[in-house]
Formats: sequence, C-alpha cells, structure tokens
Amino acid sequence: MALSCVHPGDTAAALTRLRGIFPQLYAASSVLDTSLNNANPVIHGSFLLFNATRLENGEDYLLFGTGVTPQVAHVMEQVDAERVAVVRACGVPAHSELELLNSFWSQPQNSLYDVLHNTPSYQVTRGPKTLSHRYFTEDLPYGLVPYLKLGRKLGVDTPVLSSLLYLLGVYMQENYAEQGPDLVNLPLSRYLLQESSS
Repeated sequence: MALSCVHPGDTAAALTRLRGIFPQLYAASSVLDTSLNNANPVIHGSFLLFNATRLENGEDYLLFGTGVTPQVAHVMEQVDAERVAVVRACGVPAHSELELLNSFWSQPQNSLYDVLHNTPSYQVTRGPKTLSHRYFTEDLPYGLVPYLKLGRKLGVDTPVLSSLLYLLGVYMQENYAEQGPDLVNLPLSRYLLQESSS
C-alpha cells in the first residue's frame, strides 16, 4: 500500500514510525501519486455504463464475472490510457490499471480482463443492486471527474472518459462533469517532491 505525506519530504520518517504496525506500506512520490493511481474509478465507472440496468433492476450477478466482458474490459483500458496520460501530465509516476491490479496479487495476468476473471477474490464478488450506490455517488464525481478536470487544465484530451461521464450523466440525470472537486486553481507543484525540498 502506497503512502505519502502532504509534504513528500516527511514520508520517510512517517514510514519508519508506521512500518512496525503496517509492514505493507511503501513510499509513494507524493499525495498526487496515491490519489491519481487509483484502481477503482476506472473499473467501476466503465462497468456502470454497460451494467446500469442490472443495478436498476436489482439483479443478482457477479461484478466481474458477468459484468465485465472482453469488450467492457477494452473500454476500461481506453479510459485508463487517458487517465495515465493525465497522471503523467501532472508530473506524477503513472501506473496502468493492469500494473496496479497485478501489484495486489501473487499471480500477475496479461490483460485487465484476465485479472478480473482469473483472480479468485474477484470471481465471487457480487455486483451492486441499486442505483443509489457509491459507484455513482463517489467513483464518478470524485474518482473520474478529477481526471477530466485535470486533463482540461493540462491540455490532455480525454474523449472516452468524457463520453463515459456524459452518458452516465444522461442515464442518471446528473451533470457529473460539473461535480467533484474544483481543480482549476490547484497548484500541482506544491505536492511534488522537488518542490518540497527546495
């Protein structure tokens, strides 16, 4: 599990104090690294677009088993490629969704679809049964929208992500692109290591 202090120069000391209790912690480059290299929003947002009626109907199904087909996984990869481009534009080391998920498990897989279908823990995960779910209320406005806003701020095109958020917004009668944190005036360099050590 990655850890960073708001002032990255303090991270090493924090890890020294915490490692005895949480040996799984390792140093991330910054809080932007821990925040922007997040595996959940890309998977959950893409999943929602193609499975929203299952939630609306209260169906019982496997989140990744029946909810993620090869084509849905392909969309996830396209959204993730845009996320990675935004993260890199922020000056932060970027890890793909596949790299992130492979880092959690002992048997790395060759594709996102394979990780979601061949990892035992994912094979038993049930999908949500209601539209009043954190995948909508958290993962869209606070998970995916920040990439959209940072992309606009830094001149990175995110057409697939924009389309995903637009269509989910139409479905839910929400304007997700206007929700989430205001990042227009966020001074990204304040949170990077080279800035804190100068």
